[in-house]
Amino acid sequence: MGLRKLIKNEGLFLGDEAPTKLFYVVRRKISWRWAMLTPDWKAA
Repeated sequence: MGLRKLIKNEGLFLGDEAPTKLFYVVRRKISWRWAMLTPDWKAA
């Protein structure tokens, strides 16, 4: 789920901090998904 998709679906932000909080949540979801994709990678 990308940031652009969430912002498009969100429409109107209710406050000044809403876009910042939304960006934070999306970034955490993307990071979590990347961590789940590479659990067996070892450092070179």
